[in-house]
Amino acid sequence: MATPDGGGYWLVAGDGGTFAYGDAGFYGSMGGVPLNRPVVDLAPTKDGKGYWLVASDGGIFAFGDAGFHGSMGGQQLNQPVVGLAPDDNSGGYWEVATDGGIFAFGAPFFGSTGNLRLNQPINGMSSSTDDGGYVFVASDGGIFAFGDAPFHGSAGNLVLNGPIVGMAWTRPPAGTGCSGPTAASSPTTPPSTGRAEPGPHPVITRALPVGRHARPVAFVR
Repeated sequence: MATPDGGGYWLVAGDGGTFAYGDAGFYGSMGGVPLNRPVVDLAPTKDGKGYWLVASDGGIFAFGDAGFHGSMGGQQLNQPVVGLAPDDNSGGYWEVATDGGIFAFGAPFFGSTGNLRLNQPINGMSSSTDDGGYVFVASDGGIFAFGDAPFHGSAGNLVLNGPIVGMAWTRPPAGTGCSGPTAASSPTTPPSTGRAEPGPHPVITRALPVGRHARPVAFVR
């Protein structure tokens, strides 16, 4: 994941170990701390002075100036979480699961494919230029755009030698996109309109920096 100015980047491992290069700052990691599930993604804050890690169970670990707004850690999920995108407007974030279910924390909900039958699982997401929407990608190259995120095409109708494993946003002008899921890999049922909400007593895990690593603390609300 690149820094906001493009002068550096972070790598994150499944054990939560974080590696900073170039002008990317190191603000902590989960390396050496037992995790319930592996870390699957990292997202930086708007100023690059912090970042979030997300695990496949939806647990969120916040470092630097990244705020903690909740997580799906401790909740029953239909499918594992595979991606994370920040909302720079609110300081919140979105989690996406392999079925396209979206979990919004401190960020608006624009839609999901959580109740649709997909040809292939979702494996990554990105927010739009002005954070008024988001896009996620399936392993067959199908693209699903929500809010004001523009749809420019997909590889969903192509024969691929291997599965798509990620996506990157070029940050084009906002306001030219679509408001529902649009993809060459078309779902077969109407789009979801409900917001994904945690249960009545979610167990939330927040990472608090302690030296080079972070100590997970559980909060029950």
